[in-house]
Amino acid sequence: MYGRRGIEHFTNLASKSGICIAYEELIPLNLPGSELQRKMVSVINNIVYSRVNVTAVFADEEYAKTLMTIILEQNVTGKVWIASEAWITSKIVARSPNISSIGTILGVAIKSSYIPGFKYYTALAHSHLKSQKCRSDHKSLEEEECKEQSVSEGAAIVEDMQRISFNIYSAVYAVAHALHHLLRCDIGICTRRTVYPWQVRRV
Repeated sequence: MYGRRGIEHFTNLASKSGICIAYEELIPLNLPGSELQRKMVSVINNIVYSRVNVTAVFADEEYAKTLMTIILEQNVTGKVWIASEAWITSKIVARSPNISSIGTILGVAIKSSYIPGFKYYTALAHSHLKSQKCRSDHKSLEEEECKEQSVSEGAAIVEDMQRISFNIYSAVYAVAHALHHLLRCDIGICTRRTVYPWQVRRV
């Protein structure tokens, strides 16, 4: 959960646990580059001014990297940063120069597990898209060579995609099994009847 609703949800949970939220800010994603930069600098300055020691950052890897870069430029060190799932495993953020000097970064990522056929599907889909791009860009690479490169590139993104997709995969299977049970498919013959959301949640 991100954005304003995410902040509200996090704030409510923190309050119930007796955690004080000294400062919170929502950075609009539609700001032009220079305004976004100024906004992030202002946020970092407010964090320093309010003497906050632990900051939760809900962002994707692109904005997290920009924020980390500004934190380094502002020479903010020795603090604890709680990373959202979207960027805690990001290689782009991890490779930021001197990233270790900003303090401690903690985060929790969605569990990853084996999904039958997912690796093959992802690599094949990525290969197909890349091959189309190779042809449209009129590259000098032969088509087969282009496909080989595409498959290797696709394999590199499978790990992150599988980690995120496993959550969706599990949710879909949970709903499917609930419906299977509600419609009595588990005893041989599925019945045709109306199923309400609250019934699925109770199974």
